[in-house]
Amino acid sequence: MIKKKNAWGLLVVGWLTLMLALIVWQLPQRQLLEKKATVGDGYYVSSFNYLQNIFPGKPVFSTSAASVSISAARGEQEPISVAVRALTTLQDVWVSVTDLTVGSEKIPKENIDVRIVGLMWKREQTHGSENLIMVPEILEKNRPVSFVGNKQWWLIVKIPENAPAGTYRGSITVSPANAAPYNLPLAVEVYPFSLVTLTNKHPGIFYYFFTCNDTETNTCSISKDRYARLRENLAVIKQAGLEGVILDFSPGISFNNGQVQLNYEDLRQVLAIIKEFGFTQPVPYHGIMRASVRIAALPLTEAEKKAVYLQMIRDLQQLVADNDLPEILFYPVDEADTKTGGYQEVAKYCQWIREADPKARIFVSGGAAFLDQRRDLLDSCADIWYVGVLGDTGAVRNYCTGRPAGKECWFYANSTNRGNETEFARRTFGFWFYKVPFTHQYPWAYRYYTLDPFDDTDGSWGDFVYIYPDEADDWSPSLPALKWEGMREGVDDLRYLATLEAAISAAPASLAAKKTEAINYLNELKQAPQFDIFWEVVYQVPPRDLSTADLSKLEFYNVSRKRLASFITQLLPTGVPTSAATPTTTVTPTATATPTNMPTNMPTNTPTNTPVPTVPPRPTATPTPVVHCLPLGDVDCSGQVNAIDFSYVIAVYNTNDPKADFDGSQLVNALDISMVLANYGQTAP
Repeated sequence: MIKKKNAWGLLVVGWLTLMLALIVWQLPQRQLLEKKATVGDGYYVSSFNYLQNIFPGKPVFSTSAASVSISAARGEQEPISVAVRALTTLQDVWVSVTDLTVGSEKIPKENIDVRIVGLMWKREQTHGSENLIMVPEILEKNRPVSFVGNKQWWLIVKIPENAPAGTYRGSITVSPANAAPYNLPLAVEVYPFSLVTLTNKHPGIFYYFFTCNDTETNTCSISKDRYARLRENLAVIKQAGLEGVILDFSPGISFNNGQVQLNYEDLRQVLAIIKEFGFTQPVPYHGIMRASVRIAALPLTEAEKKAVYLQMIRDLQQLVADNDLPEILFYPVDEADTKTGGYQEVAKYCQWIREADPKARIFVSGGAAFLDQRRDLLDSCADIWYVGVLGDTGAVRNYCTGRPAGKECWFYANSTNRGNETEFARRTFGFWFYKVPFTHQYPWAYRYYTLDPFDDTDGSWGDFVYIYPDEADDWSPSLPALKWEGMREGVDDLRYLATLEAAISAAPASLAAKKTEAINYLNELKQAPQFDIFWEVVYQVPPRDLSTADLSKLEFYNVSRKRLASFITQLLPTGVPTSAATPTTTVTPTATATPTNMPTNMPTNTPTNTPVPTVPPRPTATPTPVVHCLPLGDVDCSGQVNAIDFSYVIAVYNTNDPKADFDGSQLVNALDISMVLANYGQTAP
């Protein structure tokens, strides 16, 4: 009996020993598996939509991303946002990348610009406000950083012009000095096409030409002359896809012994450099307004002042003709509708310019009030109406749509000085710009700041900066603001749209059905309320917090871009023309009521009186599913049914949305939901 008990005891001990050995043997492997999923060294690494703001304390995330992927056309630059959340202080964190490869092809790691998103204190309102807010604002150069909480890195992947199509793979590595590194696999899909050159829409920017900080009243230490500095800045402007600049500096005007001397040498050289960089758009010359103020202050009679002004107009026209320089647009008064006597000034100087040279084109700025109060002056004077930031109204759009040939409407959708405007910049330069009847979009201003560009409080105004000068690098324009990246991405959106238009125009007749579908989609985007400008939202105080709100709206950009790329690839598998062309065939859209991939949490000021079509009775039998993309349920045409597709169907449940109407009932209903669920191997709840 005692021996039997000892045997049982030995058996139990042996079994426990074996289990313990197995646990000990598996523990290192289990730890490795867990380390790959959620970093066990006090930090997490994740990727977010780059339009989403990341702050030190939010968003809070407690898992690490398994991978990150983006898509881009040949020659395009595409950003990636990577955030690290440190639970305890991480020391000297360095983020690096590898080459991206597919087969024997490579995108070298030198084509990936790694930046750190820097936070800045900015005024809550542009004028006079002393309340400051902390916002993500500037893309600083990569360096080791120590922090606790969130830190954001911004990577810009530059696709070579000749990169073969395919999915290139590499990795992003986060390396703290006091913790184990984390490798984040990166996949970059390169589309089999390049983006076309714009022909019908022209983005640009208001540019000051003075010293390295581009304002008349400020100075900073520079080692380069201002023409070399201009070349640096124009190179950055050109690389972002912008096509022109507004200039704001007066010709040289001096008065000696009763004589007025006019000097145009600075302007001649600046225009020559603009031409040298391949900018072909006319140059609105705000300097003519500066000159009129200086002429008005001279001790001359009104007749003598007029004679000087007329001579200046004639001289400038001759300067352009003699040197084959870009056309000057004469910009006599700034925002006349906002100042006392502004309309009278516009009338006077317009008459003088017409008298000096009837062929000279006049550039007049102002908001919707200008149209309401002095339409006659716009009709008679403004060859180009530069519509102000609050001018996107129905009346303005109708007026600009109906202007006679040779009369244009341009627009300036200025961002605020507060930073935090990446999404707004992308919207106004891209999808919004596509849907409005304005030919050019030139916001103010590339760079305008008082004293220290990194101190928003040292002047009566807040600073307006798209590109910060890097004092450590001889004030080079190498520190973009986030809104500059948003603007560049908006220009790329515009080029995707133009590329699809070119693809529609060039596609063979055998693809007529796909062409019709693509034209319908372009019409839907023109109606999409996600891309309207809601000024009460843009200028609300405090500013929008896109770290928690409007996230489905942000994803709408990605989905729209992917659908455009899908259409382009299907219509022209071998590539697209190098310049845009308007489709030669007009097709009436078959469905225009609601965009096909509208997210559920729309802005609160979305119109509520949109008519809802009458819905026919629900069919009693299950019809043959309508396959829009394969497999069934692939709303975003990505080639697979994914969470994005499912979210769209859920979002539009019981609303009219033909794209997700798989059963053909003209209503997204429970049957459609069940079809998508079935494609996931699930059943409807």
